[in-house]
Formats: sequence, C-alpha cells, structure tokens
Amino acid sequence: MTDALGPRIRAAIAEEVAAELRHDLRNHLAAIRNAAYYLRRRAEKTPLWTDDPRVATFFELIASESMRADERLGERGPSWAATGAKARVGDAIARALDGLPIPEAIVVGHEVPPILSIEGSEEDLALAVRMVLENAIEATAGGGQVRVSAGYVHGAVEVEIRDTGPGIDDPDRAREARWTTKPGRLGLGLPIAARAMRRLGGEVVLAAADRGARVLLRVPSEGPLP
Repeated sequence: MTDALGPRIRAAIAEEVAAELRHDLRNHLAAIRNAAYYLRRRAEKTPLWTDDPRVATFFELIASESMRADERLGERGPSWAATGAKARVGDAIARALDGLPIPEAIVVGHEVPPILSIEGSEEDLALAVRMVLENAIEATAGGGQVRVSAGYVHGAVEVEIRDTGPGIDDPDRAREARWTTKPGRLGLGLPIAARAMRRLGGEVVLAAADRGARVLLRVPSEGPLP
C-alpha cells in the first residue's frame, strides 16, 4: 500500500526538528552575547582595553557575528499553506487514512458531512489529522477503537478524534514538543499537527474525555463552506 502523505510527513518532521534546533541555537547565541557584553564592560575598566586595540575588535566581532547568525536562524523555511484554497474535510480525512497502517485489533471509523469544508490547504489538514490518528492508534495498540468525526461547532469547523486508549494524564506536558510515552519515538506528532493547524489559522485542543483521549482540530469559520 502506497502512502501518498508519506513525503509530506517526512518534510514536516524535518521542519519541526529544524525549528526546535533553531530555537535552541538562538537561546545559546543570546547567552553568548550576554556573557560577551558583561566581559566587555569589565575589560573596558582595565589596562588591557587600552594596551591592546585588538580586544575591542574581537568583542565587536563576537557581537556582530552572533547577531548575523541569529538573523539567519530566524529566517523562515518553506511554507505549504495554500492561499485562498478550500479544503473538503472529508477528502482531507480520507487522505490522512490512505496508507495508514492499522492493526487488526483496532477499529477505525469516521463520519464526516460530505459538504463540510474549510479555507486553507487540504494537505495541512490531512497532515494534522494523520499525526493525531497515529498517536491514537499507538495508544490503543492492544486493541480498541479510534473514531473520527467532524462538524460545525460554535463558530468553527471541528474535527474530533477519539480513542479508547489510556488517555492523556498530563495535557499540559503533552502539548510540549518532543513529548512521548513511547520508547524510541521522537514525540513530534502533536507539535507537527499544531504547526499545520496554525497555518490554517486553527488550533489543536486536548479536550476532556470520560475514556481515552479526545483531540479537536479546530478552524474558526463563519459557517460551512459550499
């Protein structure tokens, strides 16, 4: 079975890892600039500052090069958002399910109004659904059910993904990048889903559930699009 969404998933993983690395590196550069500033202020009060003009030059080099590196790290990578596009929610969910490995012990069902649409990229919505579905299937690895539904709820088009797994004990921690309970996994599912939803102007919501996990992918909308 061919997974048509596979290349986009790999690109999204690379994007998420790169974004986290950029964030970490910018923090390190800020620490270097702060340390250099402190040392410069101390050095200016010593004979070293006047005896060797290269000292001031080197401090200026540290400041300017770290700023240039920070600016380069702040440059945005490619965006896959489709301006002015309309995405049918049912097609996006079908795309997310296409090629998704589903163990025999797990039943995956979905119910989506055929005309329900959003403004934005179908690929981004499919990617967000796929990431949450993969988490749900992992959570019910011993057997269970995963249910996908969608509708227009309180000013938003909302995709709901429920599973009968153990649920999420700490929703705040689950929202963090690289969070996972699975050994050997990167824990990038929710961050990738959240990034894709932000491109759609939406969000990922970890909602309360009596059993298992309940995740909402919500895109504000004035009403279902034709």
